[in-house]
Amino acid sequence: PAMSFVQSLRGRFAQPVVFDGLQRKEPVLWLNQRLSQAEAEGDTSSKRRRRTELSSLPLFADRLKEGEKRWDKLAPLIKSLWPKEAPDGRIASELVPLKLKLGLGSQARSFMKMDSELPVCASIKARGGLFEVLCRAEDVAEASGLLSPSQSRDALTLDPKIRELLAREEVAVGSTGNLGMSVGLAAAALGLRATVHMSQDAKAWKKNLLRARGVNVVEHAGLYCEAVAAGR
Repeated sequence: PAMSFVQSLRGRFAQPVVFDGLQRKEPVLWLNQRLSQAEAEGDTSSKRRRRTELSSLPLFADRLKEGEKRWDKLAPLIKSLWPKEAPDGRIASELVPLKLKLGLGSQARSFMKMDSELPVCASIKARGGLFEVLCRAEDVAEASGLLSPSQSRDALTLDPKIRELLAREEVAVGSTGNLGMSVGLAAAALGLRATVHMSQDAKAWKKNLLRARGVNVVEHAGLYCEAVAAGR
C-alpha cells in the first residue's frame, strides 16, 4: 500500500524525474513547461515579461533577514491592533505533524502548515498583505517626521497626529478575496482608506466583512484579471 501511494504521488508530477530527485534527496529544478514552450515558439513578449519580473524580485538572504527584523519591529503595533488574535505581536500558525509516508526514508517527517488558522485573516496571503500595509503606514509616518526610526511602532495607533496623517492615505488592491481581506483589514485597523476590487463571484462573507470595517469594495462582473487590473 505504501509503494502504491508513492507511485500514485509520482504520477501526479508532470515531470516524474522531479519527484525521483526529491525522493533521492538531490537538488532538483522544475521549469514551467507552458512558459518554456511559449518562449520556444518565439513569444518575445513572454521573454521580456519574465526577465522583468525576475529582475524585480530581490530574493536574497539579506532581504529575508531585513524582513524578519522589520516584522520584529512591527510586533508592538500588531499586538496593539489585534490584542486577541496576536497577543505576542506575531502573525504565525502552527506546524502540525502528519502521519504521511512520502517514501523519503525513515527519518523523513511531514507537517501541515495551518495557515487556515492564521490570526487576523486566516490565509497564507495575509502575511504579504498585512506586511505591505503596515510598512506603508510606517514609511509615511517616518517621512512626515512624526515617527522616528527608534520609536515603538505602536505609536502608529496611539499618536493622534499620526492617526490623522494616515487617515489621508489610501490603498487599493485587486483580489479574489484573501489578499484583499488582509489589505483591507490592515488598512481599516490603521485608519487608512482602502478600496478592494473583487470579482462578483468572490465569497460574499468576505465582501460583507470588509464593508463592515469601512472598506470600499468594488465588484467586477468580468474576469478576475479585470479586478486585478482595476486594483493596479
